[in-house]
Amino acid sequence: SIGLRVSAKDLDFGQSSFQDSALGKAARKAINKATKQIVDAAVAVEWSGRVVDVDMGEVIINAGDSAGVAIGDRYQVYRVSKVLRDPQTGRVLGQRKRRIAEIQIFETDQEMAFGRVTDGAHSDLRSNDIVTL
Repeated sequence: SIGLRVSAKDLDFGQSSFQDSALGKAARKAINKATKQIVDAAVAVEWSGRVVDVDMGEVIINAGDSAGVAIGDRYQVYRVSKVLRDPQTGRVLGQRKRRIAEIQIFETDQEMAFGRVTDGAHSDLRSNDIVTL
């Protein structure tokens, strides 16, 4: 919350009077609409991370507390099997992925997390595999 008061000759943008005015109500409505659009757009973006290393049955990923990764979270691990390019332009259109394993997080720090394979084999995982929800 923030308070602001701006006064001009015949115009008062004081905290309560502005919010109660037609302009204040319109501004609040526009801000709420913009906020909803931003949140909706953020939800539509699929989160992903990468496998950093696989060591003695542990899978280390490049996302931790700062990315919202928590102990007990389960993630799917995929590997890109084919990059799909437009034959005329060479532009990447997408990629084919195959599921390798599922991991469950048992430890986190700020920038990375440690998991164990719950489905699949840890020996199949390698650095740069894709980790998704």
